[in-house]
Amino acid sequence: MLFIVRELHVRYLKPAVLDDELKVTAAVEHLGFVSLTMEQQVLRGAELLVHASVNLACVAADALKPIRVPAQVRAAVEAAMTRPVTHQEDA
Repeated sequence: MLFIVRELHVRYLKPAVLDDELKVTAAVEHLGFVSLTMEQQVLRGAELLVHASVNLACVAADALKPIRVPAQVRAAVEAAMTRPVTHQEDA
């Protein structure tokens, strides 16, 4: 089982520069039977620099055909939907 990028929309609003402290967030917006959509943001403090929407499809690793998101993966994603995943690093 793999997740592949099916669709990607990115809005670059403002540039970041070397040594900016950036916050990157990722949250699941929608969980379907064979796909999920994530919202991602890059912020410098409270200032939004980038907004993205990523649609991922669940496919069989051998045939790359769509399959249902496995129950164990679905449960983990549903648990994560209650809290955004955030990583912070220096750019």
